[in-house]
Amino acid sequence: MSEQGQWGNSACLGYALLGAAELGYSEQETEVLLQAIRRQFDLVTIGEARNAYEAD
Repeated sequence: MSEQGQWGNSACLGYALLGAAELGYSEQETEVLLQAIRRQFDLVTIGEARNAYEAD
């Protein structure tokens, strides 16, 4: 994975962590969310993820 890809993934996880904290997620709920996002990094392209977000 490129350094830019790692930064992008880390930033994404950081945003998710901040959002989960704002919503009052427990530590366990936050970890489940982050694990699910990490799995998606391996399964979905950046374009597919962007399309999923923009379609929402």
